Amino acid sequence: MTNKKSINGRGYLLAFLATVLAATILLILSSLLPQSCILENIAQSIGYLHSEGERPSVFDREESASLDTFSDIQMLRAAGAMHDGNLGAILTNDLYCYESADSITQELEFFAAGMQEDSIMHYVRYWMGFRALLRVGLTFLSYFQIRRYLGLAFFCLLFALTFRIAKYTDEKLAYLFALSVILVRPQVIVSSLQFCCCFFIAFIAMLIVPWLHRNPKWEGIFFMEIGMLTMYLDFYSVPLITFGYPMVYLLVLQVKNSQTVSVKRICTLLLYWFLGWGLMWMAKLLLTTLFTEINGFENGISSFLGRVGIIKNQDLLQYYSIPYAFSQLFKVIFSDFEGAIIYCLGILFCVAAIVYRTVKRSIPLGAYFAHKYFLIIAAIPFVWFVITAQPIAIHAFFQYRSIAIVYWSLFAYLYVVFNAKEADGVVICRRQ
Repeated sequence: MTNKKSINGRGYLLAFLATVLAATILLILSSLLPQSCILENIAQSIGYLHSEGERPSVFDREESASLDTFSDIQMLRAAGAMHDGNLGAILTNDLYCYESADSITQELEFFAAGMQEDSIMHYVRYWMGFRALLRVGLTFLSYFQIRRYLGLAFFCLLFALTFRIAKYTDEKLAYLFALSVILVRPQVIVSSLQFCCCFFIAFIAMLIVPWLHRNPKWEGIFFMEIGMLTMYLDFYSVPLITFGYPMVYLLVLQVKNSQTVSVKRICTLLLYWFLGWGLMWMAKLLLTTLFTEINGFENGISSFLGRVGIIKNQDLLQYYSIPYAFSQLFKVIFSDFEGAIIYCLGILFCVAAIVYRTVKRSIPLGAYFAHKYFLIIAAIPFVWFVITAQPIAIHAFFQYRSIAIVYWSLFAYLYVVFNAKEADGVVICRRQ
């Protein structure tokens, strides 16, 4: 990796503070949007929400094709409750509750109709920065219209990024990137506001990676900011992909340009991402504690301790099992027994192709070890699955999509190895 003058600690601190300030201002500004238009568009969505249900399955009706419309409705409730007559909701994340409602869809319906709430629930442990963008969308569009155009934007961005990867590498890697997304069911992703978020962040970050490759001094701030943006916008879906996708792409560009790749540097950039993600969360809890009557730290940290199993929720004990979490992942990744067989046959075919190409093209065996950093990144999601076994076990049907990092990392690894040659004792990538 090329050594360049790096940004000092003061630069990171200023970037962090500026991002927190901008994030807060964005929420304030979005709360000033016309509430009547937003409520009208929410009301227009209610009928379809009732008919769709809170946990519908689409396409082949398997678990991995399930939508989390429940969370989307929570997002609509939170976005609607944050308006110029309730600016405190920027930090308290209000959800209006109605005792007579028999579902959260009906609670959203009552809210959109202007009914007086019976109580308010405060969902303070998230930034819920998505509310800023969602309120902009709801000013002009209904929920289902937003889903339609988000789907269009998703695939346009996916195709644009595929072509861009082909420009900076070649068509083979571009195809493998697209395949890594196809394997986690993009047709399902685009049908959910929640599912889309981290993929949009990852794709946009990847568009910037070629510039980042030419300006390596910004790597630390880049990954810190990506981590912060993920914490701000994501409703806890698959945050890791916002690190994994751009990181792997950056490594491929470095290898193709015969630059030294340091495992230590990769770990440092992962740390920057985690610091951005974690400190952005702490900033939200701090602002809530300072400016509202709610103790954000007590709420957020107690939830975190329960999620990772340090303090176990007695009603959810069955979900703290790591074997159970991985069994749930198995179900959604393979769908069924026949799917597992097809999947394994695909792996065997790939292994056979690897062996054939290694012998046929005399791939240096050192190449497999020299590019081990891709395998390290591929292992990160499994560490995540172990640490977060409880939420994985409960929500495997969408949180399994962190596995996309595994696909992308392994594909990039094989791409680099198959284009390897020995040069001055160092294994690099053949130029295409």
